[in-house]
Amino acid sequence: MAHRSTLNGVNVGALSLMTVVTVFLAESSLVDLLTIGIVIAVLFLLIRYKVNSVWLVLGGMAIGLLIYAFTMTFGPSSIRFALW
Repeated sequence: MAHRSTLNGVNVGALSLMTVVTVFLAESSLVDLLTIGIVIAVLFLLIRYKVNSVWLVLGGMAIGLLIYAFTMTFGPSSIRFALW
């Protein structure tokens, strides 16, 4: 029984650490409406349709590359007008 209690304590500690890291990453990465929209879309696709996470990462990469190309073509301030 002592081993089970120890393992339960380790599991709680690991889950707590993962939760704290997730909150810190969210605070530093969700900086504008585009990133918040991507997160909402990804969570919807992941929960509702159970899309493989590889496709979600590749889709996020494609969106990032498109936004980068758009800002390099039309200037950094143009992305604000396109998203509003």
